[in-house]
Amino acid sequence: MSRKSVEAIKSILIAVLLIVAVLLVMTTPIYKELTGEMPAQTWYRLTTVQTSDVGVLPQEAAATPSVIAIGTGHARYGVRYDDASVNRVYNELSPLLGDALCTADAPRVVPEEEWLTALTGANIYLFYPGRVPLSVLTSWLCGEDEPRTSLSGSVRQLLLCPDSDGSLLLCYRDETSGQYCFCQTSPELTGQLEALCSNYLSNEAAFACETDSPLAPSTLLLPDALSAPMLSVDAVSFTDSSLTALLTAMEFNPRTNATYSSDAGRVVLEGTSTLRIGGDGNVSYESGGESRLLIREGSQAQAIEVARQLAQQTVGAQCGDASLYLMDAAYDEEGVYVIRFGYCLDGMPILPEGADCAALFRVADGQVASCVLHYRTFARTDTLVLLLPEKQVAAALHAMGQDGSLLTAGYAGPGSTLSPAWLVL
Repeated sequence: MSRKSVEAIKSILIAVLLIVAVLLVMTTPIYKELTGEMPAQTWYRLTTVQTSDVGVLPQEAAATPSVIAIGTGHARYGVRYDDASVNRVYNELSPLLGDALCTADAPRVVPEEEWLTALTGANIYLFYPGRVPLSVLTSWLCGEDEPRTSLSGSVRQLLLCPDSDGSLLLCYRDETSGQYCFCQTSPELTGQLEALCSNYLSNEAAFACETDSPLAPSTLLLPDALSAPMLSVDAVSFTDSSLTALLTAMEFNPRTNATYSSDAGRVVLEGTSTLRIGGDGNVSYESGGESRLLIREGSQAQAIEVARQLAQQTVGAQCGDASLYLMDAAYDEEGVYVIRFGYCLDGMPILPEGADCAALFRVADGQVASCVLHYRTFARTDTLVLLLPEKQVAAALHAMGQDGSLLTAGYAGPGSTLSPAWLVL
């Protein structure tokens, strides 16, 4: 056989091997996912950003107070609805709160009179815009996924104060049962409370129960009227980049071709899971039983953390001047754990028409079974609004037979512009 014939045969064999190699590559999951021929499976899930810190704030940011009061028993300092001021104070006292939560004994139920007595003495008071599960707040501030605590229920109001025997008490109103609860904590913490309280001078803040106000006793009153900007609100229109971010966060293949358009918007299918993207900025997801967005069972803190990251990477990345907060988390009548996050500005809840929350997650069988995302973007305007003084609001509520109402500043209503107002909780 001539040398030319041998070289020709070698060339043919090399070509055949290259063709076989290409055909083998085309049968692999990676190739099919990259071309959109096959939904993302294990390989793709290992490369998602579901656990990334990109665009995700520290978890405690989802449960930051909107109102803080610090009193010595003779004078009181208060700050409210101002992220910069509230965060500055909260950063100083949150280590003490974390220690109190971590060392709290089993709660004992007390009458409202004991709560009011504690409220008017030396203390640190915190008011949250949402109803925060105590076990989750403890987990976040103690740095433990499942802290050793007997605390349960959800809170909007927390109080740290000295007990008659000199130890530190953790006091709260359980939003689930409506009961007031006191817990003994480490006696070593009382000195820290006294030191913190001595650092703040009075700005004439007072609780309603320390005045003749008919509002809820724990309503914090300040001498200066509250002002806040008007907000513009718009539904979010998805761009290629924001759509890719949504698909990636929800563990869908962002290169998928399994989509179609409907009158309500765009529908993305992957396995048994469905993602519906409306033209109004509203998104819904159904797992259809597929293993996706998994959560370690038995841990409420882990469920809320997964939901928090999903909310931050989706609606939280598009909300403009607003931020997210944990509205509530509780089991429904079917045993499904329902977690809601809301929009807020400076701790003031934002409730635009058609979006009673920013994101709602339903957790069952160790995964996010479904969720609803209300994409909205908010921008401060240059128009400042002076809210009615609480005394006038109290008089109006009294005329309507609503004495004892608990107020929060916030935004609610229809339209593309929202004005701040007092909302009754």
